[in-house]
Amino acid sequence: MPTAVRKKTQADDPPRPRIVGGTGTTVWGGSIDDLDPNTETRGDKWYGTPSKLGLGQQMLRDPHVRKSYDAVAGPLKSATWRFVPSSNDGLAREVADFCNFAFLECNAWSRALDWQLNYVADGFSLLEMTDNVVDIPRDRFPGTANAASGRGIVPTGFHQRPAWSITGFNQARGNPAQLASVRQLISGADNELPGERTISASRLIRTTWQQNGAQYTGFPVLRSAWSPFKAKKMLQLVELIRHEREHTGTPTFELPEGATEEMVAEVRKIAGDLRANARAFLVLPNGVKFTWSTTNGSTDIDKTVERLNRDIAYNVGATFLLHGSKNTSGSYALASTQSGHYNIGLDNHAAFLEDAWNIGQDGWSPVQRIVALNYGPGAPVPRLRALNMPTRDWSKILPVAHNLIMSGGLRVDAPLRAAFREVMFLPPEDPETLEAAPTQGAQPMTSPAQSADSEDAEE
Repeated sequence: MPTAVRKKTQADDPPRPRIVGGTGTTVWGGSIDDLDPNTETRGDKWYGTPSKLGLGQQMLRDPHVRKSYDAVAGPLKSATWRFVPSSNDGLAREVADFCNFAFLECNAWSRALDWQLNYVADGFSLLEMTDNVVDIPRDRFPGTANAASGRGIVPTGFHQRPAWSITGFNQARGNPAQLASVRQLISGADNELPGERTISASRLIRTTWQQNGAQYTGFPVLRSAWSPFKAKKMLQLVELIRHEREHTGTPTFELPEGATEEMVAEVRKIAGDLRANARAFLVLPNGVKFTWSTTNGSTDIDKTVERLNRDIAYNVGATFLLHGSKNTSGSYALASTQSGHYNIGLDNHAAFLEDAWNIGQDGWSPVQRIVALNYGPGAPVPRLRALNMPTRDWSKILPVAHNLIMSGGLRVDAPLRAAFREVMFLPPEDPETLEAAPTQGAQPMTSPAQSADSEDAEE
């Protein structure tokens, strides 16, 4: 009797640890083949070299570009960065507190974040992390491997490795989309020997925005604003020339009919002296008329420059910042509508930065490393989060939360109270002096933005 053939299921497939396809990016000798159609902005022309500032950093010298950069970087730097435990377990909470201590308290976190955000202009940023054994609060972290000695391993610095100093990128063998190392050129300084250094990717926190294949330099946020920025600079130069020609008059002499050569020569001498000296009066030959000529032309350069400024702000979704400025108009409702996509973009940037620390882009995680070194490889790993982004409109959120609480749809507990205290910059709750909450006289809250929306609708 023939044996029945069992149908193969997905559970029968073995694991697939190796990749078959490739990144498609050409990388030879550490140099990336940049496919930017504009040769003016390709490769290190954008992020710079040790001897020349890149176009991305040059753009930041413009006030409108700087403001669009701050529209992305500012809210991220103003957020509350904190490690959130993986569970409510006691050990998980301690590990999260240890990471807050190791990363945020023992280091200049705001400076490290500021350096990391250079990817907005350059497309990528690199931080080299160092760590060492230091004294830690023994009572605060009793679950660490060396709690008895009061010693632990924490990051001792996040050191910037500027994009313009990187001269080569070496691909990882197992996954070409990841880096194995980078080459950095040190020009030399009082305390730095010149030469090229190779830095392993296992030491680097790399932040590459919109990496495509093995394009480790990424796609800079400001790259999309290059065209309006360049056109704006050209028009500003034309406008300055126009102002000079219109407001710096030209001395004009009208000679009478049949003027003699002697009269022409005398007028030429007067005109030359007028340009060379500051004269308060002129004595002209009989019949010669003098005027100070200026042009009467006008163009729309000013309006065009304002449009280009809006394009620069639109590049990051922040056109609402220009409402009410010259040649523009807007309302509260319009600004609120436009800021919706801008806030989504900021959430994407925040999640991107979180992943750079929690997961990493080159096969290792700074957070997992510090947790494993102090609590062992099986310890629960917390996640770094960007909380309380300043773009959140709490004037709308808090009334909704209040009404839900009053209707019984939301129950109040200690974590909820702590969260509200944090976003309103209030001190932590003190259980010993806690007063009973009022139960009578509470009325539903309305957002101040609701009345403003109705006024804007009429407008």
